[in-house]
Amino acid sequence: MKDSLSSLELHYLVRELQALVGARFDKAYQGMGDRKRDVTLQFQKKDEGRKLLHVMLPGFLCAVEEKPSYDVTPGPFAVFLRKHVGNARVIGLRQRSFDRILEFVLENKDGQFFLILELLPPGNALLLNKDGKVINLLEPQRHGQRVLRGGVVYEPPPVMFDTKTANVNEVAERLFATTKDSIVKAVASDLGLGGEYAEEACARAGIDKLRKDLTKVEVATVAQAVKDLFELDLAPVVVDGCAYPFTLELKAGGTTFDSFSAALATLAPETVAVVSKEQPKRQKLKSGDVVKQQEAAHRALLTAADENQRKAELIYEHYQEVSQLLAAITEARKKRTWQQVKEEFKDRAVIDEEKGTVTIDLPETST
Repeated sequence: MKDSLSSLELHYLVRELQALVGARFDKAYQGMGDRKRDVTLQFQKKDEGRKLLHVMLPGFLCAVEEKPSYDVTPGPFAVFLRKHVGNARVIGLRQRSFDRILEFVLENKDGQFFLILELLPPGNALLLNKDGKVINLLEPQRHGQRVLRGGVVYEPPPVMFDTKTANVNEVAERLFATTKDSIVKAVASDLGLGGEYAEEACARAGIDKLRKDLTKVEVATVAQAVKDLFELDLAPVVVDGCAYPFTLELKAGGTTFDSFSAALATLAPETVAVVSKEQPKRQKLKSGDVVKQQEAAHRALLTAADENQRKAELIYEHYQEVSQLLAAITEARKKRTWQQVKEEFKDRAVIDEEKGTVTIDLPETST
């Protein structure tokens, strides 16, 4: 099982996924509850039909042939994508720097949008407008000074070093300046390749991975081997339960695949939680009335949970309308009394200034 992609693996997967450019975004599917971070994006491409991209946050994605099973009602983020970028054309697809972030550039009659898939822990999915402002996202997050929420300009994680775009000399300089106690650790950490691909680079360079004090020539040789790892032909293979976009010199044999996605799909993490049918035995209650009261309370809780979940989904579905209305109310309050504001918006909302609430009727959206 594989539950996350490395930056180098995403680099090769993005190369393969360029086949989605020119396709139209059709639908999104999303699990509920524990599976809300399980999303499948469906595209349609002329003369090629349906194409599916399965995303399992925090760190895994691959193209698949069949859509995974989901509830009839999609999750709120999927519903929002369907409504706002449904039928949008994919005009670009790229990896942001040398990070585990995939960016789709989408375009429809309303302009350009950016769909961001953050595949680094804790993982997230965000839809941005043409100005880079977050319109909606899978879940709000805060990472120190970095805040991910609706209405703010998207700030990607800081990049320490972009190994993908750096030239050989720049890579060599970074390696030569390392404080790590071995060349393999420097390649893995300072260049962001991770352990396995760092060992592969050292092997291809003919340098003992545990050495530290390399000459400038030796460092340059390792740097060239690192850069060469970005330019190999796709030759996907699964060896010892791991998928690789190309054959590693350190791992011979394995099963080859026509695409990296096909190799990854064989190792995808489980997406359906298995619930044991065996439940612990409970002691019988002495009073039938107590049982009835508990059953009634349980039904009430389920009903309330369903209602609150649907309210959240409706807010997601009508995010722009709700956001604009609240902004208009806030602006009106700066100039008028609450009574005047309530009169102005009486046909659109019920305002209770004492409780600090705004009640809005939102129409159901067909999915």
